[in-house]
Amino acid sequence: MERKRLTKAERREQILKAAETVFVKKGYNGSTTLEIAKEADISEVTLFRYFSSKQEMFLEVIEPILLKTLEENINTARSFGIKEKLEFILTERILLVSKNNQILSLILKERTFLQELGKEDLVMQFWQLFKRFLLVLEIPQEAIEINTRILMGSILSFLYQPENDVLKIKNYVKEIVSIIINYNRSDK
Repeated sequence: MERKRLTKAERREQILKAAETVFVKKGYNGSTTLEIAKEADISEVTLFRYFSSKQEMFLEVIEPILLKTLEENINTARSFGIKEKLEFILTERILLVSKNNQILSLILKERTFLQELGKEDLVMQFWQLFKRFLLVLEIPQEAIEINTRILMGSILSFLYQPENDVLKIKNYVKEIVSIIINYNRSDK
C-alpha cells in the first residue's frame, strides 16, 4: 500500500502530535528523537528536516496550549460584560485543561527543566496573563491576588479531575463567577 505524501505543514503537525504522545508517556528527559520519529512513522533524518532539536519540538508542543489560546480568548471576550467575560474565559480554560490534562501535567513536571533552558516560566506567564485580565475587568488592585488564586485553583482542579460535560462545567463556572463578583462587591 502506498503512503500519502504529506504537505510540509501536515508533516510538521504529524511530528508534533507524535512528540506530544512520547513526551506525555516518558517526559522530556525520558524521550528521544528516535522514539518521536518512530511514533510519527518517519526516519529521524526526516524529523530533523523539520525541527533542529527535541527542545524545539517540546516548546512547540506546550506553548500554544497554555498561552496563545488564553490571549485569543481574552481578545474574543473584549466586548462582553464583566460577568460574561469571566464565564467565557473560565469555561474555555477549564475545557482546555480537561482536554489537554496530560500535556499540562507534563508542563508542570518539566517546569524546572524549562527554567534551566532559560525559558521564562510558562506557569508564571499564565499567572501574569490572568492578573492582567482581571485588571482589565477593573477588579480592585488589592483583590487581584485572591481572585487570581481563585481562578487558577479552579482551573487547575480540572487538571487532576478532568470534565468533558460542558453543562457541568458551565454550572461550575457560574458558581465561581458568582463568588468572585460577590467577593469584589462586598465591603471589606
